[in-house]
Amino acid sequence: MAQLPLDLQFISAADRDDFIIGESNRLATSWIDRWPDWPGQYRILNLVGPAGRGKSTLDRVWR
Repeated sequence: MAQLPLDLQFISAADRDDFIIGESNRLATSWIDRWPDWPGQYRILNLVGPAGRGKSTLDRVWR
């Protein structure tokens, strides 16, 4: 049985409505949602984790 190629378009997740919140990203998402009310003088947030976990998507959501 041969696979049939499907001409499907890839639509990149680009905003908050496309982002799924789960246990692995709930804390980071809550920090993003609280901007600009972050504590401290410099207001820096580092997103760290394995590839494919949504760090770049969170960056796009925040912008």
